[in-house]
Amino acid sequence: MDIWIYEALSDQIDREFDLLNQRMNWLVTGSAFLFTALALSAANVASSPHIILVRLLEWIPGLGILLCGVSLSSMAAGWHVVETRKASRAEFEQKILSKYGRPDLKITVDQESPRHRVGQVPYWLVPVALLVVWLVLLFS
Repeated sequence: MDIWIYEALSDQIDREFDLLNQRMNWLVTGSAFLFTALALSAANVASSPHIILVRLLEWIPGLGILLCGVSLSSMAAGWHVVETRKASRAEFEQKILSKYGRPDLKITVDQESPRHRVGQVPYWLVPVALLVVWLVLLFS
């Protein structure tokens, strides 16, 4: 019974990591479209300063900031789910290993190791870096 719960928690963690990857892909793809629109608007406003192009130059960075904010909040929620599921899984891991007389073993990766933590950096660095770029573009 414990092994089934352990596997279910592992499946939930895998699913949440898939969702985090999808959120990151949508953020990068959406930002790429917005950067393209901003570059085209900036290039065309010099030759024909139409009011729509001027407004686009003002609104596109705001949309980029909004996109980063929504992505960061959804990724934070996803990380919260992952961390709670990992904690639950660790409890079942100890039960399973104790049941078989091997409480000294560890099935999962050491989550406190620096290598494990470095692997989480892109999930926080990319949205924050994009947010900084959009803020600079908005106020420049």
